[in-house]
Amino acid sequence: MAVVVLPLMTGPLTVHSARPVPQPITIEGRLVYKNAHVWDLWSLKQLGTGAIYKLPGQPLDSGRDPIPPGSIITVDCVRDAKDNTTCTKISNADISRAAAPLKSSGLSLRLLVMVLSFISSPACGAKQGANVDELQALYTEPLGYGNFLRNCSYGQVVYENITVISTPLNCTKVLNNCDPDTLASTALSSASETYGSTFVDSYTRYTYVLPFGIQNTCRWVGLAELPGTQTWYTPDDEGVQNKGTVLQEILHNLNIYHGWRDGSEYQDNSTSMGFGNSCPSAPELWRLGWASVLGQLSSTNFRVRSVKNYTLPATYLGPEKNMIKIQPDWVAKYKKNVYLALRVKDAGDRDLEDEFDGKAFSTASYYSPNNGLLVGPKQINVHELNKDIDNNFAAKGDPKVSIIGTIAPFSAMDLIAYKLFIRTGALINSTMDVKICRYTTKASECKKLIVDENGDDGATGDGAEQATQAEQATQAEQATQAEQATRAEQATQAEQATQAEQAIQAEQATQAEQAPQAEQATQVEQALQAEQATQAEQAPQAEQATQAEQAKTSAHEARN
Repeated sequence: MAVVVLPLMTGPLTVHSARPVPQPITIEGRLVYKNAHVWDLWSLKQLGTGAIYKLPGQPLDSGRDPIPPGSIITVDCVRDAKDNTTCTKISNADISRAAAPLKSSGLSLRLLVMVLSFISSPACGAKQGANVDELQALYTEPLGYGNFLRNCSYGQVVYENITVISTPLNCTKVLNNCDPDTLASTALSSASETYGSTFVDSYTRYTYVLPFGIQNTCRWVGLAELPGTQTWYTPDDEGVQNKGTVLQEILHNLNIYHGWRDGSEYQDNSTSMGFGNSCPSAPELWRLGWASVLGQLSSTNFRVRSVKNYTLPATYLGPEKNMIKIQPDWVAKYKKNVYLALRVKDAGDRDLEDEFDGKAFSTASYYSPNNGLLVGPKQINVHELNKDIDNNFAAKGDPKVSIIGTIAPFSAMDLIAYKLFIRTGALINSTMDVKICRYTTKASECKKLIVDENGDDGATGDGAEQATQAEQATQAEQATQAEQATRAEQATQAEQATQAEQAIQAEQATQAEQAPQAEQATQVEQALQAEQATQAEQAPQAEQATQAEQAKTSAHEARN
């Protein structure tokens, strides 16, 4: 057997120590949440220093419940070895001070919009910013973002001042990678150096418009603290140039979450909290404290097999009593509330999509396989949302406001999950009659309870009859408009006739006044002409007399 002899190595023995275990630090600060549409961003703004620590996710309290954003918390943070402002792991989170109640009405805001651009550096190249004057116009022109917010909030939230400034930054790798907190802190420092800290601190809201060229890196077009005071936008027509995007981020600052439809986030296009360009939906208006209910129904005031009648005004008309809130606590598993609201394309809702517009009438209907609803395609908007959050203004989190259908005039909806049957009447002057019936088992129980003037049982509504009624309503409206037009034309003609008669009378009066003056002028002119004729006649005679006298004088002189 062969033996392999290994030489003995002599010398000092080197012992490698174990890698040190990172020790956590305890941080106290305000919990900040940003929804980037593609991922959630959680951070902690340290009290005292203002330093921002990135968190791996939403902290949980000792009971494993998510801690709501805006809370003042303490948390143990294990920092990243390469970035000491990033927590790779957090533990022992505890609320040291609950989030203060958020004020969302009676606000007068001062907004500073910083238009960012990048100056070329060894780290990255120059990037152009948006046009400052164009952005100032977007916010302040008569139909701009300031007007949009004022209309949607019924004057509850207004901009006292909007200032847009150019803010060039030296390009760094972190900025070029679209880190929102670094972009914000660097922009604020630059603005303070240029304009003074007193100027920057005088504002209550801050917006950062990114330079062109990093949109794809960011992977979002709008970003906001929820709740908070800061918003971020890309410079294009999906970002800061889109009124819906801008309002959505403003409402995030006021603690409003995205709109939902069929279980998908962002899909409620009846509101800017989805992909719409219109005012908030009824549940959002209620949550913000911007509008009040026309009726609030629950088992305490809505007995089974009874009907409630309302004339519901469009939300754009004003904040008072413009929605119906239903708390269906009679169902076995009461989890959601229901809202009804009439939406019409006007004022803040001038860009409301046709699907939700009360003026875009259609007698068609469709069946939604997800919830078994027979609905009209337009007009009355129907939403549902988490009842625990909706019933408690102090509750935190996403109530998942979801649009579940719309109801056209002279149409019906059977809300099977809530044992409710809803019937609508005509749309007249931006109001609509609504009948709500609560049943036990089937909507057929409401047939004898909801009877229209033509004797229809109102189960689903007959399409031909609906069309006839709609046509009659349209004809009546057209007749009224024609009559008004005729009256207006007659009034115009009468006014024109009066003006013509007055003009003739004025001309006659002028002529009458001018006649004596003309006669006097003629007499004066004739007198002058007569005098001139006399003078002309006398002139030769005088000349002849003079010549005769001169001849006599000459003859006399000749004799002498």
